[in-house]
Amino acid sequence: VAPGSQIISARSQAHSTTPHGCLEDFFNDFKTMDGTSMATPNVAGAAALIRQYFRSGKWIDKVIINGATTRAILINSCRHPRDSKIPDIIFGHGVVDLSTVIPINDDFGVQITHQETEGDKKNSVKEKGHVISYLSINKTKLVKKLQITLSYLDPILSSDSLIPLAHDLDLVVISPSKKVYLGDHLNNNDTQHASTNEKVIINDDEIEDGQYAIHVFAGSFADGVPWRDPIEQDFSVVASGPIDNGYLEFEESKECLCDKCDPDHPNICLCDVDKNIGPLCQVKI
Repeated sequence: VAPGSQIISARSQAHSTTPHGCLEDFFNDFKTMDGTSMATPNVAGAAALIRQYFRSGKWIDKVIINGATTRAILINSCRHPRDSKIPDIIFGHGVVDLSTVIPINDDFGVQITHQETEGDKKNSVKEKGHVISYLSINKTKLVKKLQITLSYLDPILSSDSLIPLAHDLDLVVISPSKKVYLGDHLNNNDTQHASTNEKVIINDDEIEDGQYAIHVFAGSFADGVPWRDPIEQDFSVVASGPIDNGYLEFEESKECLCDKCDPDHPNICLCDVDKNIGPLCQVKI
């Protein structure tokens, strides 16, 4: 969300040929309005600033970021007014705050996945797949909260489809001590099945020294069929906090995270479908 109440902005003048806006006529030069008419341009401006920052070379590279990464950065920046880690229908993930994702003073770092617009390799996961990346903590950074966001664009199979997501991806972050964080921190210990955005927030009192593992899991895809090659879903992941600037390098995981692994998909957990579901079989039915 973004501020949308009593916002003062420049006012346009239809069919005007004279300059205005320098407080010569306050009431005609400025306008106060409420609602999405003011909140939406606020977020659009934030997205433009994000794209400009990454194109400027002030980060480690000059990068043209794609739509999914722009969205992931915006969501990663959000601060929930009630300090909730769980997004809700009133505030979503929270209020956009670019000071948490644009490291102008180098007091924290931002890592993003490679952007295909630059000709780099794509970040994708196959149906019933599991990919992994690693993130090292830098204790010298002043910002201590670690935030990691997954975003992707789900294909529209049909405008009449009742399926919430054709391709359901899940974000799982595991700390050096093997503590598990599930995307959006849902109370039922499940992962998100109705959103193409998932976020993990690790507060400063939880931060551990060492290497965090970022896992992206893919379930069965609604448009997948057994007799053809598995479909791949592109995604973007963004991380910010006490880390160095850089790229998140994802690769196919070579192991599952459970005692029993699927013989057809060795890097996926084999759950007792009568008792447990989830990428880690963590949800009791």
